Amino acid sequence: MRVCVYATPASIRGAGINRFSRMVLTYLPEVAPDIEFIYYYYYLPIRSKGSRLRIKRPNLREVFMPMPSRVLEPVLRGLGINNSLFYGKADIFYIPDYRFIEIGDELLLYTIHDLSFVRFDDILPKDTISWLLINIRRALNRADHFITVSESSKRDIIEYFGVSDEKISVVYNGFEIDYVEMELESGVEESDICIDGDYILSVGTLNPNKNYIGLLKAYKIILDRGYDIRLVIVGRMGWKSEEIFNLIEDAGLTDRVIILTDVSDRELKMLYRNAHLFVFPSFYEGFGIPPLEASAYNIPVVCSGVSSLPEVMGDSALYFDPYEPEDMADKVIMVIEDTSLRKRLIGLGRENLKRFSWKKTASSLASLFRTIYDESH
Repeated sequence: MRVCVYATPASIRGAGINRFSRMVLTYLPEVAPDIEFIYYYYYLPIRSKGSRLRIKRPNLREVFMPMPSRVLEPVLRGLGINNSLFYGKADIFYIPDYRFIEIGDELLLYTIHDLSFVRFDDILPKDTISWLLINIRRALNRADHFITVSESSKRDIIEYFGVSDEKISVVYNGFEIDYVEMELESGVEESDICIDGDYILSVGTLNPNKNYIGLLKAYKIILDRGYDIRLVIVGRMGWKSEEIFNLIEDAGLTDRVIILTDVSDRELKMLYRNAHLFVFPSFYEGFGIPPLEASAYNIPVVCSGVSSLPEVMGDSALYFDPYEPEDMADKVIMVIEDTSLRKRLIGLGRENLKRFSWKKTASSLASLFRTIYDESH
């Protein structure tokens, strides 16, 4: 069996979908030596050549195109041809992100990571949402099977797009705990970021669906009840992030809240290691990696009890209603005050991490490839 994978997302250094693609494509040839893989890089500018995957496996070959999709796709459609002209013949074509590209007559497996932009249409610019929906609708008309990262996202895909249950498979994201354990044993370099005293940590892009407005309201309640603890939020600037900064100023929290929008991996590790507890207030997640990261660094997790988070975190987190700042504040205070609860959450968090690894994710995908191929023959 020959599987062609749209590999461009794996070449981009970033979190989320880019990391998912990079880790899955790294392990696929190893866990499935019986499958011949083609990694099809749609466009790699010269400046990013060094970021492409460099895997040497007998069951893998790479194909590179010299121009971006926005240039090539209209030309291909105009000439009535598709990308198989370049990558050759395959049995399955797998797309790990949202970009739909024109392919041959292969079986198409298409990934929809989550529908946050459908459920919350104010979390991204309208032109970005439009682009995502155009690609998904094209996939709905062509794909033979869909992949998503949680049962929660699967339910959303069924509800919003009417895809049948049997046409969607859930393949969980992975998580690599080994490198964290090595750091905890050996220590990591000192960080330039110095925060005095205990602090609550939250990590995620400053977008509306992350619910930092709710977190700030809960944090104000915690301070008003007399607790001396700081709040540190780590995340890239997002859509409508100015609302967060406005609330911090209006609530008089400028000397208590630290927002870090550009931290290195080394600095993020130090922030996790030194945090008193981790809070994840999101209204919606397709999966949710940051709470797992906190568990790996032996930090108790208090998080939103909606969408995929209870599915991913199980009994290893203390949950709150993200629409109720008072409830969020109450749960955070419980963890601050109760030492035995802290220890229990930390232990359960470490146990929960055993459910996830990128090698397991890749193995699940390979099994799905075999199943889809067998069913079509």
